Amino acid sequence: MQYDVLTPDGEPAGRLDIYASGVRTGFAYISDRPFPLSRLVLLTESGPLSLGIPAPEAGGMSLRKLLSPLALGGADLGGRVLPLLVPADADLSSLSLPDPAPEPEQPSPPPEPEQPSPSPEPEREPEPSPGREPEPECPAAPAREAPPEAITEALSETWAPEPAPARLFADPELAAAAENAQGVLARADGPDTLAAFPFSPSKPFPLLPAFRFGAAQEIGGGTYLVFRLRDGRPI
Repeated sequence: MQYDVLTPDGEPAGRLDIYASGVRTGFAYISDRPFPLSRLVLLTESGPLSLGIPAPEAGGMSLRKLLSPLALGGADLGGRVLPLLVPADADLSSLSLPDPAPEPEQPSPPPEPEQPSPSPEPEREPEPSPGREPEPECPAAPAREAPPEAITEALSETWAPEPAPARLFADPELAAAAENAQGVLARADGPDTLAAFPFSPSKPFPLLPAFRFGAAQEIGGGTYLVFRLRDGRPI
């Protein structure tokens, strides 16, 4: 997964690629322009993670690092992350993720004006024929109500447990990696299949060969890496 790197003032400062490499997590940073002595910091929902000081390279800067789960220190890479290039002596304890911007409220539509109901015309009683007494009126049969209109209900797409996640992958290596995965969810999305694997930075992730194709998503209160598959291949 790639991220834009910013300075504390919001100035673009290169790009950071986060990827899986076996049981470790790789970080590859590059900038086409140099900055004063700086530190690359990854802000996560569990706190800041220092990745080190980039070195000059080809007129710009770069940094490459592989971290084990222990070295990550429980950093939550499955949620929101923000890479920052800060001065090398910056106080990391004062850095944190900004609050997410609130969604704009949708204005309520104005109420429709009420249409006055037309007044019913008074019924006229028939005049009796001369020489004949008027016949008693029979009570009118109650009008039958029209049947209610049929109500169609759209089916919402829902996640379902996937007991055999290996069958979702056409690649033998990915199928073997997914064979023993537990708690996998799946659902169809048009011509594609979405597969959600439970994710926690503190636990081994079974589908490491396809880690970079996943996107973090909250499902039912849990964190998952969701993969979009087309003909059994991640896209």
